[in-house]
Amino acid sequence: MPRLTNILPSYRLHKASNQAVVTLNGRDIYLGTYNTDESRDRYKLVIQEWLASQKQFSPAGPTGSHSQTSSDITINEVFLPYWKHVQQYYRKNGKQTREVGNIKAALAPVLHNYGTYRVTDFGPLALKSYLKQLVEGGFTRTVINKKLSRVKQFFKWGVENELFGPQVFQALQAVRGLRCGRTSAPESVPIKPVPQELVEATI
Repeated sequence: MPRLTNILPSYRLHKASNQAVVTLNGRDIYLGTYNTDESRDRYKLVIQEWLASQKQFSPAGPTGSHSQTSSDITINEVFLPYWKHVQQYYRKNGKQTREVGNIKAALAPVLHNYGTYRVTDFGPLALKSYLKQLVEGGFTRTVINKKLSRVKQFFKWGVENELFGPQVFQALQAVRGLRCGRTSAPESVPIKPVPQELVEATI
């Protein structure tokens, strides 16, 4: 039986993002939500362009507006699989820890203001705007810095799971946390030791 040499690259599921994907010349081309008519139509168009170019797409992938590469993925699309990860990962004794709520609260302003943006459009200035919003919201410096770390962790997870390239996360690393005495954000009230007389009275 003759060997088949003209098998087309397959339409398949990228589990981490629930997107359809096809690999052409070693590069993943994201097509949209898996198992939808739109993503299957995009697959057909991408394959047609690939064949028309004699299977010689450039590293940037097809140039048509219908194609969605990892650089086109939106923040909302990354959040969906990340939220599933968070709910499964942050558990203790079979129950979700407080960190689940903390992550949700930290990312809420990002999703509200930038959810429909491409990940590659979210840079250091956007993150600094996020910090400014938290300062104006009256959060303490310590709380703001923790929220900042959680937002960076979100983008780091996306890179770790190959949903987009490392450039975005690397750029966000340039945004440092707020420093004591160099921000209008209030400091947390220190927890003072219990007065000795109260300890003695309790005993």
